[in-house]
Amino acid sequence: MGMIANTAAPKGVELRYDFQVRVRSRGEEQWQMLSCYQVWVDMHEKRAASMACFDFSGEAEVEITCPSLYYIYQVDIRPLSAGIKAEYDSKVIRFTLHRPRKLSIEVNGERFHNLHLFAGALQENIPDPDSESTLFLPGRQGTAALYRMDELLSGLKAMPEERTVYFGPGLHYLEECTMQIPSNTNVYLAAGAVLVGSLIVNRAENIRIFGRGCLLLSSFERFTGLNAIRISHGKNIIYRRNSSAEPSAL
Repeated sequence: MGMIANTAAPKGVELRYDFQVRVRSRGEEQWQMLSCYQVWVDMHEKRAASMACFDFSGEAEVEITCPSLYYIYQVDIRPLSAGIKAEYDSKVIRFTLHRPRKLSIEVNGERFHNLHLFAGALQENIPDPDSESTLFLPGRQGTAALYRMDELLSGLKAMPEERTVYFGPGLHYLEECTMQIPSNTNVYLAAGAVLVGSLIVNRAENIRIFGRGCLLLSSFERFTGLNAIRISHGKNIIYRRNSSAEPSAL
């Protein structure tokens, strides 16, 4: 029997309702509704799309309803190399996932106002928020918790190496919109955590950024020069979303 892990988006985050997404383990009766975040795509002409995510084991059934469309006549699930075939009628799309996937669901040929679906493996090795080597930041619902960077970084540096800053479920806001991560530090974004700001690695080493949370830069102008994660002269920097998948070493 499989398992589904799903965390709702925190209050205060902008959602989108082009798609209504439900998931369940294959063979189960109970569906779980996913939050659909509003995300922006295309550097030349910024356009709104949708993003939803969940974790699972075994096989997962996915059902996507498109309430704003009069009729569905075409469904493309990319990458096409995944070979995922969907069944659909005038309003509803259905398919089954047999392993973790990162997908784009494009309806009626619409490439930009699409659904980005991140279906990951169940998390492993989640940090303990009560550990002496963990700085736990609980976050807020509705309005973001604001962190002074000098206080946060001085607290981190006073902790032993291989410390972890843990962003819990809720909204988080970085003072001046950036956080420069010191060496020998883990950054964990829990499911349901939304961090408004940019993570910067500059002349630092032994850093890991992981979890199921989101980095939100939708309110920043294109020419601010801020990226979600910026690395300069870093060594042994690892970013990964799925703890059981191969990491991306940067």
